[in-house]
Amino acid sequence: MTKNEFLQAIRSTCVYKDNCEPEYQYWYPLTDIKENIPAVAYNLDAIYSSGNIEQIEKALAECSIHNVISVQNQDHKAEHEKIDLLFRLYESDGDGYNFPWYVENYYYDETKEWLIYVSHEGTITFAGEQITQAAKKFIDNKYKVGESQ
Repeated sequence: MTKNEFLQAIRSTCVYKDNCEPEYQYWYPLTDIKENIPAVAYNLDAIYSSGNIEQIEKALAECSIHNVISVQNQDHKAEHEKIDLLFRLYESDGDGYNFPWYVENYYYDETKEWLIYVSHEGTITFAGEQITQAAKKFIDNKYKVGESQ
């Protein structure tokens, strides 16, 4: 699957939640691809500002998620990019922004059993059975936004 095919599939299956406060808008990717796919979203800005990014790292470690395929919605690269997601969690740019939520980013691996979506609204969504359970286990419920499947 090419990057463009991937983005087309995601755009056709996302549900944009526009009936909430602007700082809590988010998408649940993959909800229409398969019935009852679990998804959970968190306020990523709050997780960073309270110094609890290790909660996300623990969820990733629980699922052995480390090297992933990254697709950025607004870049002009024709293909996917392989990255070290644990490194990306702690990386910051020259302005101090962490984990790039200034654009839409999708992360997954070859199994395609899970998807992590980071939005420019400052949220992170986990979709898929194992990653959703790990997120709920390690990420404090106070950061949760919206309703999960």
